[in-house]
Amino acid sequence: MAFDPRGTQMTLQAEDIRLTRGSNIVLDGLTTRIPQGAFTAIVGPNGCGKSTLLLTLSRILAPSHGQVVLDGKAIARMPARDLARQIGLMPQTSTAPDGMTVAELVACGRFPHQGPLRQWSPKDEQAVRRALNATGLTDLATRHVNELSGGQRQRVWVALVLAQETPHVLLDEPTSFLDITHQMELMILLERLNQHNGQTVVAVLHDLNQACRFATHMIAMRKGRIIAEGRPADVVTRQMVADVYGLDALIISDPVSGTPMIVPRGGSLDTSSPS
Repeated sequence: MAFDPRGTQMTLQAEDIRLTRGSNIVLDGLTTRIPQGAFTAIVGPNGCGKSTLLLTLSRILAPSHGQVVLDGKAIARMPARDLARQIGLMPQTSTAPDGMTVAELVACGRFPHQGPLRQWSPKDEQAVRRALNATGLTDLATRHVNELSGGQRQRVWVALVLAQETPHVLLDEPTSFLDITHQMELMILLERLNQHNGQTVVAVLHDLNQACRFATHMIAMRKGRIIAEGRPADVVTRQMVADVYGLDALIISDPVSGTPMIVPRGGSLDTSSPS
């Protein structure tokens, strides 16, 4: 039986988050609520704080002010194992230990479910098998991770998060290194996790058209602040694209999905915008 998180969903939100690196303000008084059961895409130009927000929501980074709250509890005070049963994170860059196979790495996603009285079980084995199958890695299960291509390794890390079976799945640029076919397969997989499994998905995405097609909720950021959030159809306007990306573009209807589609008209409106 596949994992079903519907009875365990919790509200995840950031409250007045401020995070600095040296003298640089990365997140500046940011407040947002991640809708339960939604597919949220975090978008914006390079260096705007997208990945920092994701890492703060998962407690990898600690804010200098404000807090992240999960079901009314500050995650800073939650036991690590308890938090790992609720939030699964795929970071932007990860490295597997030398000699570790695909199946062994994906099995690491089951560690939060282990304990002194609960060791490896048939349920764990089934979760790993489902994750390998969902990401098209079953035939590569015995291969060493470091022998794989960049796109294959990316799918291994996604599989690890899937095997963790958490109500919240957070992914930082999950389509990096993937060709267009595997990008679409992965986005469809995330959509299925969200729509059929009921998992809350939050992904940092660079492809704005891809975000519009698959996400049900969007957070648009610039310079550490949220410029707009809501349904992609409401968020993605010509003015928003100009304000956030400094780009002059037409917004038309995607002929396949009917979602907003961004068609650039030319170069940057503001050459001082982050690249």
